[in-house]
Amino acid sequence: MRRDLEAGRLASRPRFYTIRELAAKHGISTLTAQRVFRELHALGLIESQGRRGTRIRRVTGGETVHVCLRDDQFSAPGGMRRFQSINTLFDGIKAGEDGQFTDLRPIGYSLLQRNLKAFAGQPVLVSSNVFLDITDEQAVLNRERLAEVVQALHPVVFHCFAELPGVSQVACDLYQGIRQAVDHLALGGHEAFGFLSGPLDHVWFRPRFQAFVDGLFARNMALLPERVRVTSGRSRDEDFQAVAALLALPRPPTALVCANDSRALHVLEYCARQGIAVPGTLAVTGFDNLPEGALSQPTLTTVDGRDVEAGRQCAALLRRQMQGELKTPVIVRVKPQLITRESSHA
Repeated sequence: MRRDLEAGRLASRPRFYTIRELAAKHGISTLTAQRVFRELHALGLIESQGRRGTRIRRVTGGETVHVCLRDDQFSAPGGMRRFQSINTLFDGIKAGEDGQFTDLRPIGYSLLQRNLKAFAGQPVLVSSNVFLDITDEQAVLNRERLAEVVQALHPVVFHCFAELPGVSQVACDLYQGIRQAVDHLALGGHEAFGFLSGPLDHVWFRPRFQAFVDGLFARNMALLPERVRVTSGRSRDEDFQAVAALLALPRPPTALVCANDSRALHVLEYCARQGIAVPGTLAVTGFDNLPEGALSQPTLTTVDGRDVEAGRQCAALLRRQMQGELKTPVIVRVKPQLITRESSHA
């Protein structure tokens, strides 16, 4: 069925089969026919039009971009809506290259893996998280999975946590983002710094912690291990306990750099409940520029990964790839932007 659609052999039909028609034609169950429908839709070969049925899409090889994400991003509560950075990245892709790529189709890795040959030659974006084996404490690069996808598709990878071998990629410079936050707080007169993060060996948190350490050393400031706290990120109460422990130290921090906004927002909530002045007693910065940060009390100073710009860069790499201009892998690093707000300014 996929080959018939790709070859245009069904183009004369006014509409695609219904699920019952497809099941009867091929002697399969309606459940199997439903799965075929989902996969053909994800491949961009058919499109539901409600009561008018399902139309067969014209295959152009350029108008549709398949965006591969981890399967668990679809099954998590809230689904794709939870991933603000991905939605913002999509806006950038659509705006880039004069709107060449406006039909973005998110798919899970399991679907991509089953249909590698079908996706060959098409513009494909892959989240770097697809290549990670993730546990509570670690995220390890699966090199076999990376090699399989790169060899079959030559995709563009986005949201890169580190330089990946043999593939064109767009990455946010996590290191520079935290350095900007440390420099900003130091210029505000702070010398006693704390750091609140996820596991320090995790690929997403390692460069942020290294930037924090380097930022202190660059200004001849001491790194005190007791001022570094690690939480799982699954519990607000756990973050509350971490900031309480920091503020109970004999020499507590006056500035707290948080590895992401969710932890920083928990810090602001804890301080509000305990009557701790922010930024008077404790200045706070985050990372991610979540919408909630602009609405919190006080508003949150944060680092914006500039996902719209990352999306534009993804679109540019896709266009170059389709035109045969990417002879060797290209790495694009998007410089983040510090957004200063009330939580770090008296």
